Amino acid sequence: MFAASKDMMGKDHIVECNPSITTVNEAIKTNNPKYLWVIRQAGNQYILENKKYGRMFSAAEDKKDNDHIVETRPGSGDTTDKWLWNMQATTVAWMTKLADSKLLSELSIPGTHESCALHDFPGTTYNAKCQNLDLESQLTYGVRVLDLRLKKTSANTLEAWHGDTPVFNVDQQISFDRIVEICQTFLSRFNGETIIVSIKKEGGDDISGLVEQEINSNSQLWYTQNAIPLLKDVRGKIVLLRRFDGNSLGIDLSPGKWKDNNPDFTIQVPNGTFSIQDEYHPSGNKEAAKAGKWAVVKNMLDLCNASNAQNCWYLNFTSGYYMVDYGVSEIPDIAVISNAVNKQLKSYLPGLNKCGTLMVDFIDDTIIQEIISLNK
Repeated sequence: MFAASKDMMGKDHIVECNPSITTVNEAIKTNNPKYLWVIRQAGNQYILENKKYGRMFSAAEDKKDNDHIVETRPGSGDTTDKWLWNMQATTVAWMTKLADSKLLSELSIPGTHESCALHDFPGTTYNAKCQNLDLESQLTYGVRVLDLRLKKTSANTLEAWHGDTPVFNVDQQISFDRIVEICQTFLSRFNGETIIVSIKKEGGDDISGLVEQEINSNSQLWYTQNAIPLLKDVRGKIVLLRRFDGNSLGIDLSPGKWKDNNPDFTIQVPNGTFSIQDEYHPSGNKEAAKAGKWAVVKNMLDLCNASNAQNCWYLNFTSGYYMVDYGVSEIPDIAVISNAVNKQLKSYLPGLNKCGTLMVDFIDDTIIQEIISLNK
């Protein structure tokens, strides 16, 4: 992977390649900002900035002959054309290239289950954490469906949590306000994209009033009709999938309609259908649970792939957990399921024509790319 470094022999910078780092996830795990890059839109073109050193790549004329060179000197607010690039192969703005006439239900969309769940219960692993990528990274790599589990706090704010029992509940250390700010910032840079946000109450008191308050404070940012929209109508917007009671905003997937731990059910909306797989606790021993979860994921993939219905939105949760006995108590292990299912996804997706929306634990760039590539 590419990293930026200071040139010890001059005042400019160099770009180095570390052959031992071969994936985006490995670059992120180094916790070294020189491996991390931000893509910023400037009109119809883009600027690449390194998180450690700032703006990096610019084109310059080679004075020695007739070709050109690429400079890696960080800019100081320079906005001239030499810093601007066209991106032909990127997932940061993949929806921008799709036809306005497409319904969201016609698209193959990468999503994340428990999108904000980056933290485990203290002293344990993989019992609450569901993602390695933070929200900014998920959006940059191409994720367009976020699954938010929100809890009302004593300070009358909404925070992301995972778990709704007295024993199992983990603060994910990010507020709803901050989540919306991240989405709005992304959409302001890439206004041909849309972000679908599913919101569910995670224990505690009613959240509907605070959600509505946030939406009303910036209503132009949100699509809150109870209908599957055309892409042209939601570019630059957040589409609300409502999985909570208390108001009538958004596409209605509220608790009375959602079937718990179910591998195949439907919810009708005024202009279409949601076909949903969300069996999150497969039965049996470890091997049976892994095989069982993949079986229901594959079944929904096959149903979607064979369907000609433009207004049927396939929502397929690849997430789940297996209960591990620690003697004193059983604790959910999320990675047991995700490791098995994600491996299967990587080999199965390339053979499909479409896959609907996949809600994935521990999503990575390979899975994201495979899903996006199905939008032909």
